Amino acid sequence: LYFRSTYPPFFFPHRSAALAQRDWKVGTASALVPPCARFASLSRDTPDSKDAALIFICPRASEVDALKKVLAWHEEKLGDEVPLIFINPDLVDMGVTGFGLAGRMLRESLINTLVPAYYLRTLEWGAVTRSYPLGFSTWLEDESAEGGYTLLDTRERLPNAEDLDELYSSSAGGPGGGDEGGGNFLAGFGKFVQGFGRI
Repeated sequence: LYFRSTYPPFFFPHRSAALAQRDWKVGTASALVPPCARFASLSRDTPDSKDAALIFICPRASEVDALKKVLAWHEEKLGDEVPLIFINPDLVDMGVTGFGLAGRMLRESLINTLVPAYYLRTLEWGAVTRSYPLGFSTWLEDESAEGGYTLLDTRERLPNAEDLDELYSSSAGGPGGGDEGGGNFLAGFGKFVQGFGRI
């Protein structure tokens, strides 16, 4: 989607732009977005020099090539004057980008350059949140605590799987390292798969 003047434009996945225009009642008196909004598809459209910002709605791994072309245009024509906003990007998928070299290159060239403004990830035992400019906070579900959660840690960077395992293990709700036999095979195998995904 593109916005003119002081409003940003929105980029939607393939075929989603038309659905958003319908659901947001675009072109009617009860429209949910301003009339200067411009809807666009990553696979067909490019930004305009008049756009004040570019908003990408749920870009998927299958659209990475189209996304790179739009970003290259943005860098060449607009530079840092026009902000880029990503909402719920899902750019790495084993079936599309793979978890090997292609996935790593994509993370280094694009994903790692993004600054998460709002982040929410639910876990079996808690959640990870962020509200920029604050750091990433890891919470433990705790019925006795106010709000139902206890803060375990806050850090500048997003905690990875090993960080979360350590935080949970060291918390009152964690296993406490009591498995002397090392018999939790599934947990160990899960760590291996997660680590392999970052190669």
